[in-house]
Amino acid sequence: MSYYVVLGLTFIITLSWCYYFWRMLRRNEKRRFAFHIIFFRYVIPAFLLFAFGVTFVSYAMDLPAVIAKEPSRYEGACEIVMEELEEDVFTVEAMFDDTWAEYEHDQVPLIKEGDYYCEVDYYPGSSIGTSLKLYLESGGKAVQLK
Repeated sequence: MSYYVVLGLTFIITLSWCYYFWRMLRRNEKRRFAFHIIFFRYVIPAFLLFAFGVTFVSYAMDLPAVIAKEPSRYEGACEIVMEELEEDVFTVEAMFDDTWAEYEHDQVPLIKEGDYYCEVDYYPGSSIGTSLKLYLESGGKAVQLK
């Protein structure tokens, strides 16, 4: 999905859950305690608010770099992992240090799992990769990705 689509959707959904949660907290009804009502009115919305809020913040942290088109760059050893989302639909992850960058399989269709020397451009908050170059070793032959 496009960066701006995810950012916009998470912003709208986070605001919606904030409004819902605010409305539930302002209710002045006096009812007897019922666990399922508390769970469905407060616990689940609080969890969803947290999840969408964290997603929005992680994408929003990258916004200045995305607008300026200045991704972070990493050069060094990395591991390529292919994760199957559905049948015949893969995402490719370049894992390095304590972070990773994600690529759609369509961007790099000939890639294989393994350890490589990488040159990776990515946005660290959202882990979206913008470019990927793989080498068998440092200063070695480039691996064909397309």
